Amino acid sequence: MSSIVLIGFVICLVYSFYIFTNGIQLLNKERHSRIDQLPDVSIVIPFRNEMKKLPGLLRSLAFLDYPNEKLEIILINDHSTDGWERLDLDQFGLQLKTINCNGLGKKAALSEGIALATNDIIMQTDADCIVPATWINSMLNALGNNDMVCGSVLFSNSKLQNLELFAYQGLGKSTLKLNAPIIANGANMAYRKTGFIEVGGFENNKGISSGDDVFLLRSFAREKKRIVYALSESARVWTRSESNFLGVIKQRIRWAGKTKSTSHIGTIAAGLILVLTNFYVCLHFIFWLAFDLTSEVAEIGILIKFTIDGLFLFLVARQLKNYWPLLYLPIAIPLYSLYIVLIAFLCVFIRPEWKNRKIQI
Repeated sequence: MSSIVLIGFVICLVYSFYIFTNGIQLLNKERHSRIDQLPDVSIVIPFRNEMKKLPGLLRSLAFLDYPNEKLEIILINDHSTDGWERLDLDQFGLQLKTINCNGLGKKAALSEGIALATNDIIMQTDADCIVPATWINSMLNALGNNDMVCGSVLFSNSKLQNLELFAYQGLGKSTLKLNAPIIANGANMAYRKTGFIEVGGFENNKGISSGDDVFLLRSFAREKKRIVYALSESARVWTRSESNFLGVIKQRIRWAGKTKSTSHIGTIAAGLILVLTNFYVCLHFIFWLAFDLTSEVAEIGILIKFTIDGLFLFLVARQLKNYWPLLYLPIAIPLYSLYIVLIAFLCVFIRPEWKNRKIQI
């Protein structure tokens, strides 16, 4: 028992040091210069069975504070079966191009949309999102002379689940500053078409359903492309979380599949430390509740972990200028350990369906 406690304590310290090191990278607020000229931009939007949500995105795009004549919006239909073609797209007053994807899956849809794009600057979002009027300008300010911008994405209907997105985006920005980026969100990205072509697009991972964002991020990083994060509210995209527990679990298994499918050492190490630390926390609480067994050493290690987690999330909230989800910390931090272990376990044995397709992970 003592050896398990000691090993667990060391794991908690390693985890806490990792999160602390990343948190230091978030102390400085982001600064981006303003663009002098407004370039032409292509917005690519892959979608499958999003007839009910697509109009919301298009309405928000119609209110962008960016010249409509400088925008090219490409909708790529990934074999939808919900009758989306009945939508009156002319009502939005946008320069829209719609194509049916020849391939299968989001990566194929993105690749075909980018190939059709006539502009070098590509902005990418999802059909179930809402963008602010300042989206284009803010992302372009961040892009500047860089090659890729990873933008912020939050849920509009769940402050509790936003804590998870806080963690992902905080780690995304901090690991990027440490020159070892591990995560991005494809619902809000900007990059150059020339860069996409130079890194080979999704050619090396097209057989994996999920992870278009993370794999593209890693491809850009591997080729030493300049990448920045934009967590400001003016560049933030909003979406809605899954409405039921089963839907949330399926979505998270799909997200976890990105780590399972990667060969990037930094991503694997981070995932392993995350799972082992939270497994130890769960194990400690099981022994405490079932057998009334506890240890001061174990409690100190877990307390250090919880404290560092809370401080890290506070720094992310400061970057995002969004503090309300922090109110859920007292219940979220301990429950998150059980949640992480559950997702890691299910990810090994379950290949979920997503939009009526089996996910390849």
